[in-house]
Amino acid sequence: MIEINEITKLSNPEEEVDKRTTYLMTKNPDMTSIKDVEDDTQLDITHVCRFTDTNKDGVEVEIETYLDVNGNVYATQSATFKEYFDDICNIFLGEDVSIIKKSGKTNAGRDYVYCTLA
Repeated sequence: MIEINEITKLSNPEEEVDKRTTYLMTKNPDMTSIKDVEDDTQLDITHVCRFTDTNKDGVEVEIETYLDVNGNVYATQSATFKEYFDDICNIFLGEDVSIIKKSGKTNAGRDYVYCTLA
């Protein structure tokens, strides 16, 4: 069972989010993993949701999902991506944000994802 920590409409953080949006951002089987989004793709984000779910091994994982202006939902567990996105949101508080999905490799050769402001 999921536990929603926060679900926010970026342009109006105090507005209650409807049940349809909540479903789309938490249980939608058509979500796209951020890591599967092509690099340099612009995403125009209107909502963000942070929730905890239990994976197939019974371990709790923190997931962040993003709803774009076209109704597409993107999900990630990446701490790096979430940190970059949060930094952008903290600067553009109360506004929808447009981001560009990026990826890279650490010095150890591990893949990671992040985003920049569009």
